[in-house]
Amino acid sequence: MFENRRTIFINLILILAAFACDDEASPPKRILQVWCVPGACAVGEQCLVDPLDGQPRCVTPEQRRPEAPEPDPRPAPGEPEPGPRPPEPVPEPVPRDPCADVRCPANSLCDVDFGAAVCVCYAGLIEYNGACDADDDLDGLPDTFEYQVASLVAPILQFGTIEEASGRREHWSVAPSVEGFEVFFALSYFLDDGDGILRSLWHYGDSEFVIVRLLPQGDFLAVDEVFLSAHFLAATDGSRWYSAERFEVDDSDGGWHPVVWVGEGKHANYPDESTCEEGAFFTDSCSTGTAEVVRVRQDANLGNGWAPILDEVKLAREDGALVTEWFWTPRRFCGWSQPDGARDERQCAKLANSYGRQLAMWERGDL
Repeated sequence: MFENRRTIFINLILILAAFACDDEASPPKRILQVWCVPGACAVGEQCLVDPLDGQPRCVTPEQRRPEAPEPDPRPAPGEPEPGPRPPEPVPEPVPRDPCADVRCPANSLCDVDFGAAVCVCYAGLIEYNGACDADDDLDGLPDTFEYQVASLVAPILQFGTIEEASGRREHWSVAPSVEGFEVFFALSYFLDDGDGILRSLWHYGDSEFVIVRLLPQGDFLAVDEVFLSAHFLAATDGSRWYSAERFEVDDSDGGWHPVVWVGEGKHANYPDESTCEEGAFFTDSCSTGTAEVVRVRQDANLGNGWAPILDEVKLAREDGALVTEWFWTPRRFCGWSQPDGARDERQCAKLANSYGRQLAMWERGDL
C-alpha cells in the first residue's frame, strides 16, 4: 500500500510537469508548483522540501536534518567563569548653551567666555551704556560719548555790541589725552572784520578755536583748563591755557559752559572782559552784546587726524555756488567765500592759521 502511495505521488509530479511543457509554438502557461500532496507519505513520515536540491522528500523523524544546537552558555571545562557584564556606558549629558536665553542688544552677538555668556559688539563698534555704538574715528571713544561730552562743555560766546561778523559754522572733535579728554571747538567764522572801525587787516575766513580739557574724578569728569585762541601765531598772539576757575560758567543744564569774551571784529577769545581790553597791546575791545552757545551737531564731528570723519566740508553760498573748506588738510581757510574752481586765497587767513596746522599742533600736544 505504501508503494502505491509513492507511485501515485511520483505520477502526480510527472503529470504536473507535463502540463508545464507544450509545443514550442504554444503560448507559455503558468507553472503550478505543488510540492507535497496530502496522503503521499506513509504514516509517521512527513513531506519536506530538501533545502539542498529543492525536491520534496518523505522523511521519518530520524531522517530529518538535525537543527543546530543551542549554544551552551556554560564555559568549557578548564575555562574561567565569565565575570559580570560591564554596565552599559551612560551618555554624557549635552551641556546647555549659555547663550540660549540671552538677548543681546542690536549690532552685537552672544559669545561664551569661561562658561559665561557675554554680548560682543560687531567689529568697529564699542559697548557704551548697554548698547553698541560706532567709533568712526577709531580713537576708542564711542561717538555718542564724544557728542555728549562736547555738548556738555560747549562754550558761550559773548559778542560785543557792534559785532557785525559773528556768522560762522562750528565743528568739533574729541580726543583722549594723557590724563583725560580734550574737546576742540573750531568756530570757523566766515569773515575777519579787522579792527571793526577802519576794517584794516580784514580777510575772508577766521579760524578761531577753543579747547576744553577734562580730567576724570572718580566716576565723573571735571573741567581742568581751557585754551583760547587770540591772534594765534600773529605778532599780537595772546593764545594760552586758562584755569577753569577763571571763567564765568553756565551750568543750568547740568553741563559746564564757560563764557568766552570775543574781541569785536577780530574774534580773539578771552576769559573775561578786562583781559580782552588788554589784548593785542590794548587794541582789542569787548562789550556785553549778544551771547551765543556754540552749536554742537552730531554731523559736525571732525574725527581725528589718523581717521578723519570730516575733512572737506562743503557749503552752498547764497548765490548757489558750492564752496569747500578743509579741516585736516593744510589749506588756507577762507570761510566758504571762494567758489570751487575759482579759488583766490590771497585775502584768506594765512596757511599757518589753517585748521589743518592747528589741529595737528593740538594732537601733538604743542599748544
